Amino acid sequence: MDLVLTATGGDQDVKFVNDPVSSLNAMPAASERERASIAMLNADLMEGNTSSASEDAVAKFLQVRHSELLQTPALATPVALSTMDFFGPQRAWWLAATVGQFRESRTWHGSDAVLVEGLQSTELTHFPVGLGVLVGFENRSGWGMAVGLEYNAGRYTYRHLDQFVQRTDSLVPFVVTFNSDVIESYSDTLSTFTDQRRPVATENRYTTVRIPVEASWHTGWRRWHVGARAGLALEINTQLAGATLVEATGGTQSVDVSSTPVARTSTMLGGSLAADLGYGLTERIGIWVSPTYASGLRSLSVKGDASYAIPERIGLRFRLAYTFCPRP
Repeated sequence: MDLVLTATGGDQDVKFVNDPVSSLNAMPAASERERASIAMLNADLMEGNTSSASEDAVAKFLQVRHSELLQTPALATPVALSTMDFFGPQRAWWLAATVGQFRESRTWHGSDAVLVEGLQSTELTHFPVGLGVLVGFENRSGWGMAVGLEYNAGRYTYRHLDQFVQRTDSLVPFVVTFNSDVIESYSDTLSTFTDQRRPVATENRYTTVRIPVEASWHTGWRRWHVGARAGLALEINTQLAGATLVEATGGTQSVDVSSTPVARTSTMLGGSLAADLGYGLTERIGIWVSPTYASGLRSLSVKGDASYAIPERIGLRFRLAYTFCPRP
């Protein structure tokens, strides 16, 4: 094995292997003093002198140079990169089609107690069916808003026993004569009164247009979602056909709404409360079922002492929803 040594001489480093004399001659730029020192060192090495003075000289003039190929490259200190915050959509917009059926009953109010009692006796529980559309959004916190349009249609049997007094006026002429001469003539009205009992049976058909505005909150677990919703709605109720009671001379009577000038449309403000249970078929499509309770709050179209009805509904509403931009 060859020993690679380096001698520092002025501005040059000179390597020599085994033969110190040839290495000494290879230093043309070295001074006389440096050449003498190296020669003395070579002599000591040849004679096997291992004294401490020789070792000091070796340490002073010679340095062992390690191969550059054996040097371990410097490694960069690993730096942990900061995580990037993800800013996804803050709101998830959705569109839904709704269908539902409700059990509906109505309570009549008004100043005429007899008429209100008669109208209430004609009311039967009925089961309208509704279709509609809702559009809304839901925040990442679960809170959301929705607005929509719903159309409900129903029918029920109208039955009432009309009891009233019918007055019949007759014109009766009177003539006063004397010896075949007409002295005076006049006429008078004769009124007769008859108690009437008339059963009436027909089918009442009506529609309700609702414009709901609802607030909701939902939370999810895997594909399941639960929550609640509440809101207000503007309701426009219209009776298409059938009969209703009106106050007439002698008592209340049933009249046909299609041939009698009676109010067939009423507007009111209603409220609703519902629980929501949903299941996500895909990331964007979900089905919901909502047990719902709704009631009228106040009439917006009543004038004076007119009678009006407040509806109350309870039932199920199903919803098929499509989410345009799901929230993360």
